Amino acid sequence: AILYGRESGLGPMTSLQMIDMVDGKPSMSGELMVSLVRRAGHKLTADTMSNTECTVTGTRIDNGDTMTFTFSLEDAERAQLVRKGSAWEKYPASMLWVRAASQLIRMLFPDVLISMHNYDPDELAPPETSVEEVAVSPSPVAPSDPSTEPLIEWEPDNE
Repeated sequence: AILYGRESGLGPMTSLQMIDMVDGKPSMSGELMVSLVRRAGHKLTADTMSNTECTVTGTRIDNGDTMTFTFSLEDAERAQLVRKGSAWEKYPASMLWVRAASQLIRMLFPDVLISMHNYDPDELAPPETSVEEVAVSPSPVAPSDPSTEPLIEWEPDNE
């Protein structure tokens, strides 16, 4: 999780909190996806948000492309995400927001997610916790300093 987060300019603690390993693959949380898109200067807004449906619109800052995506509680039930006692039962509006936003982000802003396996872990196994907005501070990865890299000396075998 830390290494994959580093590829996206995230610090180790943010990576540990916001990137889950699902079946051995790193998966960004929906909140992290939203934060990265906004950090890149793009726009995401909830057009409608209720306990039964959420519609999100995204606009790219670079070319003005706009896209809208809607996710409903019916969609979540069809995908078997709603389980007794789950966050889907307790916080449906928040869960719908994250799902609609993450779907839209995959379609409109794939470049922001870069090397990440970009499925919200909730899509594979819903967590039993609530969804909270998370702000991600830019944490650029410093380029390696060649003077601190170990030297590997190699001489060809002349035999």
